[in-house]
Amino acid sequence: MNKILLILFLFVCQNNSFGQDRILYLNGTEDSCRVIDTVGGFINAEFKYKNGLKIRKIERDDVFSIDYGSTKKEEVIYKQDTLSQENYFTENDMRSMIAGERDAITTYKTTGPFISSAVIGAASGVLMPYWLTPIIPAIWVGLNSSKWIKIKRKNVSDKKYLKEDMYVVGYGRTARGKRVQSSLKGAGIGLVSGIITQIIIGSLKNK
Repeated sequence: MNKILLILFLFVCQNNSFGQDRILYLNGTEDSCRVIDTVGGFINAEFKYKNGLKIRKIERDDVFSIDYGSTKKEEVIYKQDTLSQENYFTENDMRSMIAGERDAITTYKTTGPFISSAVIGAASGVLMPYWLTPIIPAIWVGLNSSKWIKIKRKNVSDKKYLKEDMYVVGYGRTARGKRVQSSLKGAGIGLVSGIITQIIIGSLKNK
């Protein structure tokens, strides 16, 4: 009985400890894994999948920092390089930008752009000749991408970032990307639906 309890205890500990490290990327996303080493141009990390464990190589240039769960310490991978366009900003500037990206990923909603683009796409598909149907939805997607991004105070994870310009840059860039993707998806779905409707209506009229 004691051996069974010991095995169960070790199993639970192993599962709880796996994924304790956190890799934070420059685009605001993150991964939970077990970091093996950070030597050279790649970070070797072990990830847990449904079919087992797999070691992946991650480019250092894509990573901002690593939080080690076992030591509760952070290793900043990002290094400022004023001669580089990618690493031009300071560490604090990048922190602010990434915070904006992360808040946009988790809080910015794109329901409105999706619905409006779907409606425009459907209307174009029904009312316009086939070869003209993509024009209006494309214009609408472009207008959506150019709209000003409003940051709601309640969506800011840490109010200290409200005064940081780089936070606004990170939030706006990520939110705009989400808006464009959602608009494209909505326009595509609406356009296909509209064209199918136009074909059905045309076939009914010809009967």
